[in-house]
Amino acid sequence: MSTKRVLETQEKLMANWPGTPLDRAGIVRILNTEGTKPPLFWVFNSAKEPQSLADALGPDQPLIFSRSAHLLVSSEDDRLLIRKILGDYLLDEISRSFAGQKFDAGTSCQGASLVMYLAAKSDRGTFEIGSMCLINSRLPEIATGCPALLIYGSGDPGHDPFRQNIEEAASKASVCYSEYERILLDAQHGGYYSEEILANILSQFQSFRSERSARWWAGRWLALRQWVGTSRSKGAA
Repeated sequence: MSTKRVLETQEKLMANWPGTPLDRAGIVRILNTEGTKPPLFWVFNSAKEPQSLADALGPDQPLIFSRSAHLLVSSEDDRLLIRKILGDYLLDEISRSFAGQKFDAGTSCQGASLVMYLAAKSDRGTFEIGSMCLINSRLPEIATGCPALLIYGSGDPGHDPFRQNIEEAASKASVCYSEYERILLDAQHGGYYSEEILANILSQFQSFRSERSARWWAGRWLALRQWVGTSRSKGAA
């Protein structure tokens, strides 16, 4: 499938999706445009999910989003090529509005490889992905260098690699992420964007993000103290 066909098909699939387009094709969109918090980026699988998440986040949290390759890829298509086409397009288009910014990201199910591709490819020249929230996700072989909260449902064992082979899954996850935490919720496929489950997911993700932010600032403070101590020692000499 050519780049032109991939993007044209994705444009048609997202034609009736909510949100304000950030690109001409409407493949990258935003909700909660008046929010003052750093944006959150998400990849969805259906048109109903973005508004559910935006409402749960509240109006002060801008939500940039796109769509996974769900229903875009046939058994005859090169999945890795299509992921690259979509990923590179998102890198370019998001960077036009948010170059140099760093924000957290999330997805569910089929969107995992696309979000992880962006995390691996993004940098300070484009934008940076911080922490990731991956719901009901398999473990694509992509070294992201990012921390990830892995959410699975107790009613969906077939999509949880840790319940199939915990040692193998842990080994893969240690390559995919700089660190990770796995949480099992009382949920199943198709129910992760319900109001109650979504509130739980966002609460867990906020705790995950806050813990790493506090650790980062502690590290910066320690480095500053060490630098000051070294400077004073040199001055005394």
